[in-house]
Amino acid sequence: RAARRGGSQRDPPHPIRTLPAGFLILKVANFDHRFGKPPQTCSNSPSNQAIVRNGPPNFGKAGRARRRVGGYDARHEFAKIETMSPDSFFHPEINSVASATSDDCQSCPRGGFCGARIHPDCLRIDPGGTVRVGLSASATAWFETLARLGEVLHLTRNRVAVLGRLEQFPALTDWGNPLMPRDDSDLFTPNLAEYAGLWAVREMTPLGVRHGLEARDVSGSVFERVLLPDGAVREVFESFVTDHQSPPEATSPWFPPNHAWSAQRRNNLSGRIPWLRDRLAAGAVNVRQLPTEFVAKLLAAAARKNFPVRTTHYHPALIRAAIWTPQIGEETEQNGDLPDFFQGDGVGLQLNHSVAGSAWLWTGTCSCCDEQHLTVELADANDQIGLSVIAAHKTLKAGWCDLLNLCLT
Repeated sequence: RAARRGGSQRDPPHPIRTLPAGFLILKVANFDHRFGKPPQTCSNSPSNQAIVRNGPPNFGKAGRARRRVGGYDARHEFAKIETMSPDSFFHPEINSVASATSDDCQSCPRGGFCGARIHPDCLRIDPGGTVRVGLSASATAWFETLARLGEVLHLTRNRVAVLGRLEQFPALTDWGNPLMPRDDSDLFTPNLAEYAGLWAVREMTPLGVRHGLEARDVSGSVFERVLLPDGAVREVFESFVTDHQSPPEATSPWFPPNHAWSAQRRNNLSGRIPWLRDRLAAGAVNVRQLPTEFVAKLLAAAARKNFPVRTTHYHPALIRAAIWTPQIGEETEQNGDLPDFFQGDGVGLQLNHSVAGSAWLWTGTCSCCDEQHLTVELADANDQIGLSVIAAHKTLKAGWCDLLNLCLT
């Protein structure tokens, strides 16, 4: 069920003309090939012949097309990175831990970091220097830990968009459906059957060394990352990784990927656009197909009008929504380019115009609130819905209609 309940109406914030430093990571890492690069076995590890079970994700054009983002070419910056800076936690040298036992891999008997730190069987280092540690934890332990990390940069990705939020990770409070728990605000609903791999990450970025956690879906693709800014609670992160490190080939999923509830969500996401096509072909007056660039045009208009919107980011493993007022970077505004990056209220949204397949405007009744919404949706070339945009609150319906009419003319 897509979360659509509107938030409280509030005065629009003053325009922000400079991007928060944390969102530079979003712009660099979103569609660059490094975002979903499969971890490789450390060449010094005793298990260097092991094959990562999920295999490399296949992003196709989506992975190649957006390496240049917002006028910043991430490839040039990453090409400069040849070695990792010293780090006391993800240590690239494993000679000192060659004699570690399997018990050391699960926990440190001395209550802190033992000499093993990370067992070599749990460690993966890719050719670019990114270090990953395989993790095995229950769903409750995973999400409870994320909520204890303090303010983090939470990124979710599909083929057409990356949604980022600089926030305290939402606590999952409603476990009535154990496969699809949700938070109090109904803005965050994971599908636990689609979570197939958990990793801790240490990587170099243009802003320096960054640590975080990432989740992979059943295809092996990274769909969610949680990066730690300087103010995050590093001790919680380190303790979790030490206690839950595991060889990736030894982990097991939380639920079977073919679970009936999970299959229903996948069908809902993949069936929306074909259903809209059928309605349009049948002469429905409340369905209209639009150019894919319309979504960026609409968000740009919302930025100029200081109009708050609700964007919902769709992935079979995670539905994530945000209520915010978009703003456009000053550089993009001056160049007159079609913007692909918007930010405001601690939210960042990156659009991947090159792989978007279709955009739609239609009126329908929300299954959550029984309200009628004029909804703009963006899908990829395979008709998989990736993003929807509506007014932030039902009281803004008249202004939303005016904004849509402005963009349609």
